[in-house]
Amino acid sequence: MMHFDVVIIGSGPAGQKAAVQAAKAGQKVCIIEQEPEPGGRSINQGTIPSKTLRENAMRLLHLQQNSALFNHLNVAALEMSVLVNHVEKIIQVHDQTIKSQTDRNLISRMPGRATLTSRYEVHVQRVQGNAVDIQARVILLATGSVPSESESIVVDHEHIFDTDSVLAMRYLPQSLAVAGADMHACEFATILQTLGVKVTLIDNESLPLPGMDQEVREHLKTSFESAGGRWVGNVSVLSAHWDGKGNVVMELDDGQTVKTEKLMAAPVRKANVAHLGLAGVGIELTDDGFIKVNDLLQTSVSNIFAAGDVIGPPALASTAMEQGRRAMCNAFRIPTVGGSELIPTAVYAIPEIATVGLTEAEALQHHRSVIVGRANFREIVRGQISGHRDGFLKMVSDAAGRQLLGIQIVGEGSSELIHIGQLASLNQNPIDVFIDNVFNFPTMAEAYRVAALDIFGQRMRLTNAY
Repeated sequence: MMHFDVVIIGSGPAGQKAAVQAAKAGQKVCIIEQEPEPGGRSINQGTIPSKTLRENAMRLLHLQQNSALFNHLNVAALEMSVLVNHVEKIIQVHDQTIKSQTDRNLISRMPGRATLTSRYEVHVQRVQGNAVDIQARVILLATGSVPSESESIVVDHEHIFDTDSVLAMRYLPQSLAVAGADMHACEFATILQTLGVKVTLIDNESLPLPGMDQEVREHLKTSFESAGGRWVGNVSVLSAHWDGKGNVVMELDDGQTVKTEKLMAAPVRKANVAHLGLAGVGIELTDDGFIKVNDLLQTSVSNIFAAGDVIGPPALASTAMEQGRRAMCNAFRIPTVGGSELIPTAVYAIPEIATVGLTEAEALQHHRSVIVGRANFREIVRGQISGHRDGFLKMVSDAAGRQLLGIQIVGEGSSELIHIGQLASLNQNPIDVFIDNVFNFPTMAEAYRVAALDIFGQRMRLTNAY
């Protein structure tokens, strides 16, 4: 029997940050990871590869848009293997960084599959060598999520992929269907379309990105279709199969038949808990199958904590990191500043999307009346210079035009720009803070001032000031 103060199951964003926090608090820590490399399946097969591929797609798009500067360089001749190799290099650097960080903090790493045998004990079936039993005072579950299985779409990872395996394609297909319209589906659909794949996006929603601002959803659909994509909404996939000749055939519930070379299913993800033996130690799950936790991130067993995708939405790497850190702070009574529910969301599609706070519809539900200010990127000088004219910044305020309620941004750099609005909201700054302070010129951040001036103008008209 091996003994540690803390055992962390899973080395993704939540597990990694939790381990470092516990180690810095003087605890003896062990991370158990069943994947070949640290970082978690989501990071190594999803987040980093998809965002790196997006960056390469944007570079190619810029070359195409500015072909005159490169004597009409034929970027279409670039092989997929070059893009994949670059992704692999990024992952290798990331994995090495994690290893270096854990070594620096004297954190033990153990490859293998972990199962809880009691509230203080974990059985590890190692990849190599004999099984090991570990005892710990505190255990953190950070095993992430996996795609849920669908009866209508059976993934074979050769013709039909899921979001974890799509980047394992050996080559870029001529055509691809994406079943689903959440952020993962939209990211892959728009990235692969930019790389020259003919993409069909299929979902039972009327617009992509359910739950986000209506104007944002409409803009993404228009942008996707303008770039050559096909949106098929208000339908469900009844069945999908490879025809043995080169196409995946999908039957939709409205009678349509869609044929594409490959299919990527983007189903709802579920907690990755099947192997943990939760029932045996009395850990409760939510109705959706995620691990139930309290405000301290404790499970129903007080010394066992959980963080990240395994506890459900918002299922973002950024929130997982903070949850992991806070779980260890709570476990060892390390004081923390109260966390904020004002969490920014970024969708790394093309165009990029980011939001924080209330959507326009949510603001109307809470405040009955609102004022909306907009800045179109095509009217922002930096957008004209950079060529990033597709997009806008939308600022939602209360009916008086004073209080900032939400920000929605569509366009390149949105995931960076959103933090200005986030911090203004956290500090409860009035709309006028964007007007009375100077922004560098030319910058995309100037869009905040333009949108705030739009609200100011509406506010003045409402009060008959001029």
